[in-house]
Amino acid sequence: MLIDSHCHLNYKEYANLEEVKKKALEYGVDTFIAIGASDNINSCTETVNIAEKNDNIFATVGFHPHDAELYNEKNEKQIIELLKSPKVVAIGEIGLDYYYEHSERKIQKEVFVKQLNLASKNKLPVVIHTRDAEEDTIEILEKFHQNNPNTKILFHCFSGTEKLANFGQKIGAFFSFSGIITFKKADDIREIAKNIPLEKILVETDSPYLTPVPYRGKKNHPAYVKIVAEKLAEIKNLDYETIEKTTRKNTVNFFNLDI
Repeated sequence: MLIDSHCHLNYKEYANLEEVKKKALEYGVDTFIAIGASDNINSCTETVNIAEKNDNIFATVGFHPHDAELYNEKNEKQIIELLKSPKVVAIGEIGLDYYYEHSERKIQKEVFVKQLNLASKNKLPVVIHTRDAEEDTIEILEKFHQNNPNTKILFHCFSGTEKLANFGQKIGAFFSFSGIITFKKADDIREIAKNIPLEKILVETDSPYLTPVPYRGKKNHPAYVKIVAEKLAEIKNLDYETIEKTTRKNTVNFFNLDI
């Protein structure tokens, strides 16, 4: 069975969670990492509550770079409180986003570092979001990794350059691929996915975003991580069962899942 390593299950699109799980199971997907990053702490709380009520759902908590300007000491204390839940398996998604630049770059970098340190202090892995900010992402992570070599790093929904991929491999990072690898104009991402060792790869949907072909234009669904896995098998010229088995093992190991 597959694991969707990144989906936003607290969104209204998935209010009927039992139906979501049922459809996913029909596609061979039985476990989910629900991402709690949002512009207010309520999103993280909702996500943790969902995880605590479902054996096969785990949660992450953190502030997305879009919302870095809203991060404050009170929110940080609330995140620390949420980390007490055994269902919280990572800090994320955190990082830098200079494409939309909803938050000032200086503040994004400060909040990124604060949350990286929070992950290290609590011995949790980190889920990284980076868009149009590779130089600063590399600079921050390189310094962080030197001081915290045991903190595991995952580049979620990888859509970066070969330079970022090479840096990630140098520091032992993991890479998660989404429906982007099915897009017509994503040859560069497919080439990177081809060259990264399978032992470092996870699959995800980022639901409700980034719906894979042939469902582009419609709401994404955790079930469609199977389409991502099938495309990854094609890219790597491997059988689907190998992708299924190995990405599951990688996800369990990265997040230290108790399953």
